[in-house]
Amino acid sequence: MDEIDDIADLNEALCELPARPADPIRGMRAVLAVLEAGIRGDLSYTVPPVEVPAFDKADWPTGPDHVLIAWCDDHDGITLYMVPLTEVDDLDALLLNHGSWFADSVGGETYARTLRLMACLGQSRANDAEDFFDRWVGDLEPSDELPTVEELERLWKCWAPYSVIEMSQLRCRFLAVVSVLRTR
Repeated sequence: MDEIDDIADLNEALCELPARPADPIRGMRAVLAVLEAGIRGDLSYTVPPVEVPAFDKADWPTGPDHVLIAWCDDHDGITLYMVPLTEVDDLDALLLNHGSWFADSVGGETYARTLRLMACLGQSRANDAEDFFDRWVGDLEPSDELPTVEELERLWKCWAPYSVIEMSQLRCRFLAVVSVLRTR
């Protein structure tokens, strides 16, 4: 794969891959190839840009299954999260975020879903759930789709501890991928 030097292009490449590949090993290799193309293109990752770990079928990682979440922000760079499936209440609902495009001006159901994911990851520049609500939800027309303050308090940064701090963490088994682009 050629190098990828634009965050939106990296997100698009990830979104072209199935969220739940039929063949997990092929799916994992494809995701890692996209991430490596971004490293070669000098994209801004929040982890040191070193080589993505290689593996083959004999090397298939053991341990619990994970979901790889790629939060692609055209201002802050790319943050990766490896969330154990045991920490995901509703995988199908989470997978609905795959391919979402998030901007402050976009509303509707996709916006509401992405807000919930954003709160879980702590991608908000907010101090706490109430501050998050004030910044992202408070000025909007009330809607049943939007999260409440109480829901955001429950979600607030629940997956932040799973952020990838070095590429070697990608040796976990991930059976699903969710990529979201935030743009301004």
